[in-house]
Amino acid sequence: MKKLVLIFAAFVLGTGSSFAASAEDKVAFRNAFNFGNSFIFVENGITFSVYPDGEFDFFIDQYAGVSAGVAVGPVGVTFNSGFNYNPYVQYDDYGAVIQVENVPVFYDYYGRVRRIGNIGIWYRNGLAYRIGGMRVFYNRGLYSYHTGFINVYNRGYIFRPWHRFFVRPATGFCLVFNRPYRRFYRPLRYTYYGPYYNNFRRSYARIGRAHRYQPRHDRARIYRNDRRVTSRRGDFRYERRAIDRRTPSMQERSNLRGTNRTNRSVASRDRMDRSRATRTVGTRAERNNRNGSVRRSQAVRQGQRSINPARRAPERSVTRTSREVKRSPQGRTV
Repeated sequence: MKKLVLIFAAFVLGTGSSFAASAEDKVAFRNAFNFGNSFIFVENGITFSVYPDGEFDFFIDQYAGVSAGVAVGPVGVTFNSGFNYNPYVQYDDYGAVIQVENVPVFYDYYGRVRRIGNIGIWYRNGLAYRIGGMRVFYNRGLYSYHTGFINVYNRGYIFRPWHRFFVRPATGFCLVFNRPYRRFYRPLRYTYYGPYYNNFRRSYARIGRAHRYQPRHDRARIYRNDRRVTSRRGDFRYERRAIDRRTPSMQERSNLRGTNRTNRSVASRDRMDRSRATRTVGTRAERNNRNGSVRRSQAVRQGQRSINPARRAPERSVTRTSREVKRSPQGRTV
């Protein structure tokens, strides 16, 4: 009986310690993730939830009207959970969110979010390994730990009641694809001054198929709801710096090799063309110099011919008179 009691007590103590350890693990995960699933940070008053594969969700407390003590119904308050943020969101031809109010959202070639406002996101092996100033480490594809923090305003994770409503996008709206379909796509963004009217999420282009931006007047009418609204193509300086910093994937490396070969062939052709042009210019200059020297020599000869006969005329007359004197039969001088 005593042995049975000891075994039961050991079992109870062991389960209690395991529960405490699991709770500590959850707290540690919440420092970087929401229940070990996504990165959560606030940018310009908007809460964003970024998943390791490049998908994201967002929430605006100002318009959702949710506080810590308010219970929410079956429909969530985030974008992916079904709340209507159309008056505050700009879409592109793929149906992707490219701006929330005045916070721009940028994507990489594969449809993964790579910049939200001033926070850049970099990927390695298909997972986000750096968000702002925070570096994330994985163990066989699962989150292990992180170092640093996103920025000075997001030094750690702070739980909010609406964080449990963050979800991944639906299957039909998933933008991440295994081919670089957004390589040539650069949408226009407009400054935000007020809610948009008749703005809906329409996808004119198919996800996974390369598409170039086509200006659509209906979108322009929706987003240009104020005279102060201006359009901007994108922050190319930041985009170039972000592309240089992140580690390229295997597909991007192969594309980069092909681009480098093309650039080298174009550069070699340009060098050959320049050398040919230089040789042509040099031969023309030499020909012109040669022709000029020939002309100058001909002019000098002509000048000498025009001057020498006048100088030699008296000598010839003298020689003739001397010959005539020598040939006179009578020996008289004239």
